Amino acid sequence: VRDRLKRRIHPFVLRRLKAEVAKDLPPKTETVTFCEMEPGQASLYREVLDESKRKVYDHIDKMGFNRSRVSILAALMRLRQVCCDPRLLKLPPGTQLPPSAKLERFSELVDDLVAEGHRALVFSQFTEMLEILKKQADEKKLAGAAKSSFMKKCEGDAKKACDASAAEKKLAGAAKTS
Repeated sequence: VRDRLKRRIHPFVLRRLKAEVAKDLPPKTETVTFCEMEPGQASLYREVLDESKRKVYDHIDKMGFNRSRVSILAALMRLRQVCCDPRLLKLPPGTQLPPSAKLERFSELVDDLVAEGHRALVFSQFTEMLEILKKQADEKKLAGAAKSSFMKKCEGDAKKACDASAAEKKLAGAAKTS
């Protein structure tokens, strides 16, 4: 089953190594930084946790554990969103949201990097989080850091790699049908 699924989704998965997309990037440096949520954010987290537990347990009672995995993953994603920035929850307009401790800590790190003359690439599984970070960079007049010519070049290289991959797959598919 796993192999069949892998074969079916393979044409839709694009995974490239850094060396294939942007050869001029230095080696990756990772820094793990911990920060505690502020009381308001922690309170929201507990609310979302309690609500998620209730929904997941209800779903498990109705559908069984194996058929509830998607709802479990969705609940975990919502908790991760609260940790990143409560705005990611997309609550109704006018909802009072607490500030994000992670966003504040990130801002401090960026200030330090900029003061030292460094550049950084930032990745997030949440594209909305990247938009929040870009908006913050724009407000701090770091627009060049948010979207540099280097990044535009990387995007161009990534598009070329993507186009080449699509062409390779098309040729491979044509060869199979011939």
